[in-house]
Amino acid sequence: VVPRVLKTAKYIKNNPRLWQGFLKSIIFIWWIVIFPLLLLYKLSIFVLQKRKNKFTALTQIINNEDIIVATTPRVYEVIRRLTKKERPQIWLTVPWVQASISIEDKELKLFTLVTYSDMYWSIKMSWLGASEFSKKSNFTEDCLQTYTAPDWFLVWVVFEKINVHVKKWWIANHQDRWAVLIDGVQGNEEKTMVVQHGKFVQNFKFPYLLKNIYKIYCFNQSEYKLFCQNYIIHTCIPIWQNLPSKFDLQPIIIPSNKEYSILIISQPVSIQKEIEVTLSLLEHFSGISIYYKPHPLFLNSMNFYLDNIKKTSNETINMINDKSFYPKVDIAITYNSTLGLEYEASGISVVWLDKISLKQATEIIKLKLNL
Repeated sequence: VVPRVLKTAKYIKNNPRLWQGFLKSIIFIWWIVIFPLLLLYKLSIFVLQKRKNKFTALTQIINNEDIIVATTPRVYEVIRRLTKKERPQIWLTVPWVQASISIEDKELKLFTLVTYSDMYWSIKMSWLGASEFSKKSNFTEDCLQTYTAPDWFLVWVVFEKINVHVKKWWIANHQDRWAVLIDGVQGNEEKTMVVQHGKFVQNFKFPYLLKNIYKIYCFNQSEYKLFCQNYIIHTCIPIWQNLPSKFDLQPIIIPSNKEYSILIISQPVSIQKEIEVTLSLLEHFSGISIYYKPHPLFLNSMNFYLDNIKKTSNETINMINDKSFYPKVDIAITYNSTLGLEYEASGISVVWLDKISLKQATEIIKLKLNL
């Protein structure tokens, strides 16, 4: 997926007028044809899901208990950083994300709580909400994101009904549509438990600040301060809980003609900069062995990265296919991956690319390795 996105972005940059004309045509077709058909399709899917899942009285499943909201695939991995004693055992799952529930946990399926009136309401609100959104948005192409509206409104109406039975909502979302949804259904109860899944950004103003965060599990106090400054209202002061690292560094053997090892922790948004840094390192330092770890959800980025390196260099890059393999290297390089925080917590020096130039990154690595 990632290589296609990058190639498309390059084409758009070189042909802006053609792209604008194409985009306007797509937006027109979206509203006239695609979106109405999408709503009908989603309604039919909702009805089929409902027939597979009989309605269940919520009090038969939970009664003032904590639940984990599994609306994204990453939630399963992130929440399990905590021990079974630290986290809830009830997972609220949705059909568009494959559930990964262990035997000792309980699964609460969304569609066991859905009524037919909920489904029709979500479709109606999707149309009204998407129309209003398109009028207020500064970017007309944002309307294409409204394909997520039916799912979002269906989850909203269900969560609003069950909120009174939930003691704490557990999420691994920071500032996406699900974090905003869960924050909104609570009123002013402050019962959201957040588990950090990505590095928090700074100097960015979000249009909606969360107000109902009770506790946040994050990697260090610096990340906690960033979260409080940029993600929540100033009157909300959540409890900070340290999120322990859950991976073991594994020893590696580098070739005899190499002195140091460097790990590139990749992210889709920064792959072009990672390529530039790698080529710069190979050009200036002959004694380093480079490892490349792709984002777990974008493994195809390895091909794009490697193809671009081979155009300029014949050096061997150690590609890491195993998601659970974390090499013990001398230095790790990343744009702003959470994995970088974990490497720092494990005593490995990390170079962050989000705030420095290519030249600065090269100089920092040179100093760190005493080259």
